[in-house]
Amino acid sequence: STMGNLKASGEISMENQVINSSSILEVPLFLSNGDNILSFDGKVLFDPKILNYQDIIWSDLQKNFSIEVNSKNGEIYFAGANSVPDGQTGVFAILIFEVSDVIEGNTEIVLERIRFNEGTVLTNSADASIVVGLNSDSENLPMEYSINQNYPNPFNPSTTLYYQLPEISSVRLTVFDILGNAIITLVNEEQPTGIYQKTFHANNLSSGIYFYVLSAQSTVSKKSFRETGKMLLIK
Repeated sequence: STMGNLKASGEISMENQVINSSSILEVPLFLSNGDNILSFDGKVLFDPKILNYQDIIWSDLQKNFSIEVNSKNGEIYFAGANSVPDGQTGVFAILIFEVSDVIEGNTEIVLERIRFNEGTVLTNSADASIVVGLNSDSENLPMEYSINQNYPNPFNPSTTLYYQLPEISSVRLTVFDILGNAIITLVNEEQPTGIYQKTFHANNLSSGIYFYVLSAQSTVSKKSFRETGKMLLIK
């Protein structure tokens, strides 16, 4: 096709976000180095248990494109075509989701594939890590590191640990037995400012005392934090 002969260029990127549960999430797809775009088609993946797809808003630069969008079961397909080539840098489109009322969790939105002018398919070219917090609005952001006593305690077979980070931090949350052997690392990643919870499942463990250790190192300042708590598993 003539469309296939006109080489288009463009790169899509997305940004990580922190969002409250039960709120509206807007995820812009940024286009850079866009040139000669006559058509595009792509596919976005998301977790429908956490995110409920609402809409996709196309930027004014796409207003002359005829665009079709289909969404089902955590997949969004889109395709657009125009008779006049377009190219720009800026917001390509904005994905709108409603965040479920999960208390917290991390999820990812992935641009699994996109191609321009029926050319080369670019796979996994962009993704956004979405951290769903209890309340990520600035008035309620934590001012200091802390971890609360697990609840319930004593427990069988599961209990939940709650902690908060005042700054973006490298976080490690590990459970140890009474001899100091690490049983499981529940968290080992960089996390934004916010309030988090993590559930510990002890189905395969025997009754006794266990310890949880939260260590966090800010990636923006010299702050660091380490605290140990004790919990009791009774079967």
